[in-house]
Amino acid sequence: MHSHVTFFSLFAAVIAVAASQLCYGLDGTQLDDTYAPCKPSAKHSGCCATKRSSGADVCLDNGLCMSTRDELMGMIWQSGCTDSTGRDVACPKMCPDGMVSILGLLLIDG
Repeated sequence: MHSHVTFFSLFAAVIAVAASQLCYGLDGTQLDDTYAPCKPSAKHSGCCATKRSSGADVCLDNGLCMSTRDELMGMIWQSGCTDSTGRDVACPKMCPDGMVSILGLLLIDG
């Protein structure tokens, strides 16, 4: 019985953390509900628009996002992180010295 209670407590804690994680843009503002953590069970994670009804992003293993929209197909960018400061080591960093901001997205300048 004790092991069932422990397992249930651990499971409930993981679900609570995943459910409570919000995604923040690169400027620290909260992203809308189409964004979700790429690694929901991690303390912090990169976020991508994986909940779009059409053209949802794909989370890459490194926390960066890849577009599936026609006009942006295959483009890779960073959308945000569950750490509102973006400073946690789990937050993706895409060529931070060679970036340009276009429409709120950071893209490689070059």
